[in-house]
Amino acid sequence: MTSTDHRAAEHLPGNLDVIVPDLLGFGASDRLAALDDLWAPGQATVLGELLDELDTGPVTVVGHDFGGPVALALTAQQPEAVAAIGLLAANTFTDTPIPFPWPP
Repeated sequence: MTSTDHRAAEHLPGNLDVIVPDLLGFGASDRLAALDDLWAPGQATVLGELLDELDTGPVTVVGHDFGGPVALALTAQQPEAVAAIGLLAANTFTDTPIPFPWPP
């Protein structure tokens, strides 16, 4: 999960370690075969695995748009991994389907 668009992260202080993951199936990330994995809980599971692999410790999670439900699902799944959460222009319903990436 990597992002090709870092415009927002470029404005953060230089002393921060910033991870900018794409939603699965969007940007530079692969699309998983199981459609259920594209919903917020599945996306959050993979994000949690990434944080575990990177051994980040508690992080500040910021979710924008469809990243908001993913941030909330991650916080519910792994509360010890999240020090703070910010939601920007996002809904708070983790059962909201994330639309299919286009093109498929």
